[in-house]
Amino acid sequence: MFRSPLKVYGEYLIPKAAAEGSMTGSNSVRAGKSMSGLEIVVCAEASDADPEVGLTVAAGTSVTIRIKQSQDGEVFIALPDCAKSFDEESVFLPGEILARMTLPSDCLLHIKGDLAFSAAPEGNVSMFPAYLPR
Repeated sequence: MFRSPLKVYGEYLIPKAAAEGSMTGSNSVRAGKSMSGLEIVVCAEASDADPEVGLTVAAGTSVTIRIKQSQDGEVFIALPDCAKSFDEESVFLPGEILARMTLPSDCLLHIKGDLAFSAAPEGNVSMFPAYLPR
C-alpha cells in the first residue's frame, strides 16, 4: 500500500474517462464526518488501447479540483477550489497521482466533484475519495 491511494471499490466522483477541458462528476459519495481523514485524488488511468499508457499533460497546463458538499444530497454548496500547475510537459503512468485535495474536517455528508484542465491532456483520468492513513 506504500504510495498507493486507499479507496473504496466503486466510489468514484469521476470514473475512468477520456480527459477533457472540463469534466463534471455525476456521482455523489458519502464523505461527511471523516474528520479530515479523506482526500480527493485525481489519478491517471490506463488507455483502452494500451494498458501501459497513461496521461500526458502539456507544459503550462493547470488542473482544478472543484468539490461541492451537501447535507441532504440534493442542494450542493461549493468548497474552495484546489489548483495545481504543470510548468513542463508531464507524463503519468496508469495509477500515478496528478493532484490531490484534503477535505475539511467539517465537510457535509455528501460530496460531488468537477475537474477542469486549462488545456485538455491526452489520456484517461479518474477522480475519487481516498482514505488518509493515520
